[in-house]
Amino acid sequence: MITIFSCCVKVVEAKSVLKEMVESAFQPNIYVLISLIQCYGKADQIDNVVTTFDRIIELGITPDERTCGCLLNVMTQTPREELGKLTRCIQITNPKLGSLIEADAMDIVGYCHCTYDLKRVC
Repeated sequence: MITIFSCCVKVVEAKSVLKEMVESAFQPNIYVLISLIQCYGKADQIDNVVTTFDRIIELGITPDERTCGCLLNVMTQTPREELGKLTRCIQITNPKLGSLIEADAMDIVGYCHCTYDLKRVC
């Protein structure tokens, strides 16, 4: 349900299902949290993207290639002034790729389109 709501950018509904899930003693997995990151990104809620990413770390879940790809996709939709928040998440997810990304040194939005394919190399 969370993935379906996330794909449709129904933030309130996705958050409601997550809340119900947690209240029922089910911990969200990487797939659920990535879906939420994508949803928040499409809704221009970058602070919620970062909060959800931090939750992944707090739950002891190792961010993987899908997490990195999702964050890069969100970066392509993010205003330049908010990119620094996401750069930190990329650096945690993939330090090699994170070292390539410097929000002040390049046009990140265009760069992310190219980097999305490069993430597999790193």
